[in-house]
Amino acid sequence: MTLLVTHLLSQSASDFVNIVWPAVKGLPLIGGGQLQPVEASSDAEFAKTLDMLAGIDAWQVLSSPAAMRGLASRVQWGQARNSFTVRIALPSGAETEYHKRIRALDQPELGFLYPHLTVQAYLDQAGGALRSAAVVRTADLFEKARLLVQNRPKLRLDERSKLFGFRQNPDGTEFLYMSWSYLLHQGVLAAENVWGGAQVSAARAATGRQRT
Repeated sequence: MTLLVTHLLSQSASDFVNIVWPAVKGLPLIGGGQLQPVEASSDAEFAKTLDMLAGIDAWQVLSSPAAMRGLASRVQWGQARNSFTVRIALPSGAETEYHKRIRALDQPELGFLYPHLTVQAYLDQAGGALRSAAVVRTADLFEKARLLVQNRPKLRLDERSKLFGFRQNPDGTEFLYMSWSYLLHQGVLAAENVWGGAQVSAARAATGRQRT
């Protein structure tokens, strides 16, 4: 991708293209290929629609086999929390990505788009160094999210807050977070699909923690 094109991207998308993708594209679940950010390949209005309805931030173009699939990317700066987060409620009551992904998973015959893979990355600062990253199948991530949301009243959240839990922002937006160590132990995430030397070792060691 040319420097001119990357200048047209948001900071998050630019960091994903220039910093995250070169590090994670060789992970087994990703398997290489070329990255085409939605922001650079679609007009602004359609790119927004694709993100809002399907959650697709980029296209991965593979040569062997010749194929294409959608990716969701999330880049955060500062502390490496090493977790995936899913927005589950908005103060307006509107649908979130949780509801849209679950609908797509539950009605495959309707062909609703969703990203095949979800990548979460942490950088020390915008445009800075990559601290850690992980990739997971979106379907696996949201099926685990569904299980936690549906069983929320039964969960001992005070005892397992380092593994998973629910957080609410001051504006009323609510998120479910699932740590990589929890997802590793649950078989949702594989250690080979976590990037970052010390983080990988810690993630592998954490697989002995208790299940839900």
